[in-house]
Amino acid sequence: MIEDYTLEIYSPGSMDTTLTSVESATPFMSIHAGDFISPRALGVSKYVEQGHTLRVTAVHHLISQVAGRTLRKLCVYTEAVPLTHELLTGVTS
Repeated sequence: MIEDYTLEIYSPGSMDTTLTSVESATPFMSIHAGDFISPRALGVSKYVEQGHTLRVTAVHHLISQVAGRTLRKLCVYTEAVPLTHELLTGVTS
């Protein structure tokens, strides 16, 4: 059986506007609510310029079968949060 994987990362606060969509023949790493995603890595300069990073608020897994293929889509919903030294290191001043 052939498997296809899609990762969609949504704009902060949106359930229908994607920042990026990536397809792969292999599974993506595990992503959980509370994880952080660098907007710089996504090429989204708007949030970098504002000094923000993206925090995952929810993850939905969609699985379907079409023409002998198993399709797995990982939908990642986010919010923009200020990027601080404390956030990066976990150390409070």
